[in-house]
Amino acid sequence: MLCIIAVARESGASIVFVGAVALAVQFFFEMMGTLLCQPQVQVIPAEVFQTIWACVGVFLLLVAATFWIGNDRQAAKLWGMRREMTPQKFAQIELKGRCSVIAQRHDLTPKETEILQLTLAGRRPAQISEDLVVSVNTVRSHLRNIYAKTDVHSVAELERLSQSIDERDIVPDRKTAETAE
Repeated sequence: MLCIIAVARESGASIVFVGAVALAVQFFFEMMGTLLCQPQVQVIPAEVFQTIWACVGVFLLLVAATFWIGNDRQAAKLWGMRREMTPQKFAQIELKGRCSVIAQRHDLTPKETEILQLTLAGRRPAQISEDLVVSVNTVRSHLRNIYAKTDVHSVAELERLSQSIDERDIVPDRKTAETAE
């Protein structure tokens, strides 16, 4: 059972689905073993039938539980599994991680990191100035500092720099990921 839970968590599949597949595979191989051994053994032991019926019963209970619970999202919530993030939230978290790596590598200030993140999210300097309640010239000054520190000359080069970061270098921000749930 622990293997089924581990596989479900690692693969992101429903625990009910993984359990049902595991039981179906077990049932299939037990049936094949029974069919292949039957010519050699004239009398099939009662234990084999008990095992087969137990597997069928557990499988049917899991199927019934799936319909009773409703759907995978409710089952995941019931069993304490992490909910999936929306693609937009995942992109935000990944962008924040990439900006953090750039900030660490190029010694950016927290404000420069914030402006870098907004710039890579597609915001224009005028929009950033409204968001942060600073002047457009302040935003442009921070962008010049970012360009100088990262040795780039345009937003397109910043985007390439961001995309060049290996995903393994991105340290997940636990607070951001937990608020996504």
